[in-house]
Order: sequence, then structure tokens, then C-alpha cells
Amino acid sequence: MSLQDSNLELCVNYLSEGKCILFLGPQFAIDQEEAKVHEKIRTHLQSSSFKEKLDFHYDNLYIFNQPKPRTGDKMRLHIELKKQYQQAEPHQVYDKLAEIPFSAIISCSADGFLKDAYERKKKPLHFCYFSRKGGTSEEPAQPDMPILYNIFGYIRDEDSLITTYESFFRFIISVMGEEQQMPLELRNRIVEAKIFVFMGFDFSRWYIPLLVHKLNSFKGEESETTGLVDKGNVFDDKAASFYPIEMLVVEEESIDTIEALHTRLQSPEFQAQATIVPKTDPLKAVKTLLTQDKLEDAVILLKSVYEQYQVEDDSVILLEARLNGYKEKQTKGTISLADGAVEKAKIIQTVLDIIKELAEEIAA
Repeated sequence: MSLQDSNLELCVNYLSEGKCILFLGPQFAIDQEEAKVHEKIRTHLQSSSFKEKLDFHYDNLYIFNQPKPRTGDKMRLHIELKKQYQQAEPHQVYDKLAEIPFSAIISCSADGFLKDAYERKKKPLHFCYFSRKGGTSEEPAQPDMPILYNIFGYIRDEDSLITTYESFFRFIISVMGEEQQMPLELRNRIVEAKIFVFMGFDFSRWYIPLLVHKLNSFKGEESETTGLVDKGNVFDDKAASFYPIEMLVVEEESIDTIEALHTRLQSPEFQAQATIVPKTDPLKAVKTLLTQDKLEDAVILLKSVYEQYQVEDDSVILLEARLNGYKEKQTKGTISLADGAVEKAKIIQTVLDIIKELAEEIAA
């Protein structure tokens, strides 16, 4: 078996375990002619009235080159971008992607090509996207379905698009910060993943390493993850030095990589061992968040477990109130570092006690 085949087989193995996440880069979106959609849109905008108004150095982000563009111009740009995406005819490779059991897909594009493919194939999907206003999904992600997260917003929601320097840097700060707007279940999938597959990235772009470092940071220092890159990426040894994970190379274009994975997944061997997306053990995920010093996220997830199993107990409500009181004292500076550490330790122990009791109740 060649090294390339070995790398693909490694990916297939973790696909079967639900531990493989796909990252679609800004340069991935392709149409029926195998042309880059973002390049077609850029060419169109450069020959329009937007030519002198936009900064075209951000791949598939079309950002106004003035600090405060006119509202009318922003509205007209959204209308034009929406029209261009609607007119694009997505490549059939999206249908094949929808049949590959990635536990999650993080897309650096505002299009709905892959979302539409899941709908055509009648495949279950939890779709959500980044928005400065938050709340882009009414329901929490179910553990047994893949997640598609448009990290650059969604073309059908004007308020989610990144079209100004201000919105771009607010996006960077939000993603990099502690209070990042990313679904908790998606973060759990990232924690459990063993393979990150990258397609359509220019790894020399300054903001791409920031995104990868942040997403990988959810896993903690002890966890090991491997990246898989194909020729659909701009990648070399120098670029590799900026990233926190080992990168395995596949000498194929992205379309061919997808075709190869899709073909392997049709084999009887894979079908016998595959599970679409194994259910995440939510209580284990709560403990993982505690080890990562993400106490607030742990309590939020624990509360959702209570709701899922319809537990008639006010322990988690009291726990949440105690955590809010602790945070308020921290904000006001009315608790010393020593007392704060003691209170935090007590809250963590309460979380662990509730997990133990809940696990016993669920098992019974």
C-alpha cells in the first residue's frame, strides 16, 4: 500500500468511528465547470461599480475598503452576492460529500451548497453559522447527526456576512476569545476528533493558522490529532511550521480525494463497521470541559442533559445560580483570589457529584 493510500485509509478508519472533521476553506467552492466560485464572483465585482470600493485580498470575503461604508452600498453588495451564489451551479461533488460521514464540517464560505446537498440526499444535518448577533439555530445539535457550521456566516442572512474591516476583526476576536460563538456540541466533536481534513485553504494566509490553533485548542495539550491536506490546498513545509498538528499529504486534487473516500466508503468492509455518527457521551463531555477549565460550558451542557432526560431535580438549577453568584463576585471584585479558588473547587466538585448521581439514574 502506498503512503497516499495509507493516509486515505487512516481517514476512512476514523470516519467509521465518527472522529473525522472536514474543514472547507475559502477557496473550495466549485461549480459544474470545476471553476472556483469565489474567483468568478471576484471577477464580476471587479468589473462592476464595486471595483473601487472593495478590498479583494481576503479570498471569498468581499470587504469594503472604507472604515464606514454607506448602508445603501452594503445592502446592494449583499443583493449582488446573493444573486451570484444563486446563479452558481454547484459541482456534483457536494452530493458525494453529503454521503461521507464526517462528524462535523466547518466551512469557511457563506454559501449553502453543502446544506442544499444534504437536503437533496435527504440526509439528516444540523446546520448553523456564525453571526455577530448569535442564535443561528433554534434547536441544540443532536448527538446522532452531523453538524455543518458556516464560520463566515450565511448568504441568506445579511446580518451574518463579513463585509467590513470592523466585522472581520470582530469575527477574529470572537472566534479567538473565551466566549466564542460556537455550538457546544461542535466543540465536543472537535475534542473527540482524530483527523482534520482540509480542502481549499491557502495555509500561508495569516488568519488561517489563528483559526486552526483556536479550534485545536479545544482538544487540550494531551490530545493528538492529525491533519490531512490534498493538492486543493496551498501548502508547503514552511506553511506546515505554523500549525499545531502533523499534516499528512495526499497528492490529489480535492475532487479526486472526495471521490476516493466516497468509493472506499461503499466497500462491504466499511459498511459493516461504520456508524453514521456515534453518540457522544454527554456526561463524559462535561468532564472533558472541566479538565479544560471551561466550567461555565460544563454547567450549560449538564443542564441540557437534565432537560434531555427530563430529570425532576433542582440540583442543576441551584448549581447554575451558585455559578452565577461566583461570577458576579469575580466581576465586582468582592471575592479574594484564595476564596475564589475555594468556591470554584466546590462548584466543580458539585458538578462531579451530580454527574455521578445522574449516571446512576440513567443506568437504572
